[in-house]
Parts: sequence; structure tokens; C-alpha cells
Amino acid sequence: MGTVLAGIFVVGGIAGAISVFSILPPLNPNTTPTAVLVNTPSFDAALVEANVSRANPARGSALFSEYGCSACHGVPNGTGPYVQGLDQRAATRRPGYSAAVYLYESITDPNAFIVPNYPANVMPQNFKAIIPPDSLYDLIAWLLTQ
Repeated sequence: MGTVLAGIFVVGGIAGAISVFSILPPLNPNTTPTAVLVNTPSFDAALVEANVSRANPARGSALFSEYGCSACHGVPNGTGPYVQGLDQRAATRRPGYSAAVYLYESITDPNAFIVPNYPANVMPQNFKAIIPPDSLYDLIAWLLTQ
């Protein structure tokens, strides 16, 4: 009796699998499978969080001007997202990212995520090389207060 039931389950399982696969579109051998996009930073997010928590936001306003951020982010409906309310928007832009981690990535790798309705390749791509780490964390700490 047990072997008969096992045989029924195997046949039923195969029939179920065949019916599921028969509704899927056929694979195209001329295409390359695409990767699934996972929101995982390419840097140490915990380290970013720790550095931002120790940063000096009082320096941020001056850095915002010094590095030219105010030209694109200092006015509503400018070239880049407006600085006011950025902390709240940054916390929701990418699932799995905190506001600090999102802002760090946005400054150091601006094309990693493009905000809808804003063009790619406008933000300078070299801020990670030209902004000293302490200044970068101070800037992010300040942005989180806006």
C-alpha cells in the first residue's frame, strides 16, 4: 500500500510540475539571464552608520557650499533633489538602506540609484576621491538634519 501511495504522489507531483511549466513562456537561448536587483550596498554600511553617528553636523552647511552641492540641491525643483526634507526622503528611497547609507551612496556613487524624474550622470562622479572622509561624514550628518 505504501509503495502505491508513493507512486501516486510521484506521478501527481510530476503532473503538477508539468502543468506549472507548461504555462511559463519558453526560454530564449539567445538571451542572457538578468540578475535580480538586490538593494545591498557595495560598501560597509555599518561603518558608514558609525562614522556618521560620530560626525560633526555643524560643519555640514559650510561643506554643502564648499563642494558646490548648493548649486543643484539648494533650491526647490533644481537640478537635483532639494536639501530640505532630504533626511525623510532618503530614508525611503531604497528598501534596506538607512538614510545615512543612502546619502553616502548617493554622494560617492551617484549613478547607483537615480531618483525618478532626475537625469543620470549630472552629479559629479568624483566626490569620494575629493571629499575627505571626515568631511563627507560631517556633510551627511548635516543633511540628516535638514
